[in-house]
Amino acid sequence: MHSLNLVPAISQLTQKGLKLAHSEAKRYAKDFGEGNSEKLKLFAESLVKKILHGPISFIKDGADEELSTEQLQAVDLINKMFLSQDEDD
Repeated sequence: MHSLNLVPAISQLTQKGLKLAHSEAKRYAKDFGEGNSEKLKLFAESLVKKILHGPISFIKDGADEELSTEQLQAVDLINKMFLSQDEDD
């Protein structure tokens, strides 16, 4: 598996995280006062990106070559834990 095969999983994981961030920012915006909803949204997006940085870097590391067994297992685990839930949403 090469990096091209990782793009859909990484993209879907990032989009799911950002969708959740936007939803939660919207949910709590009223608690932060008028004019702060955009700042809250940016904070939530930044937090999601920081949380996902490590796992995404791990599975992308050396992706121009064959992925290691650990990387393949990580991609599979990400799909099972986060992306397969989309069917239930």
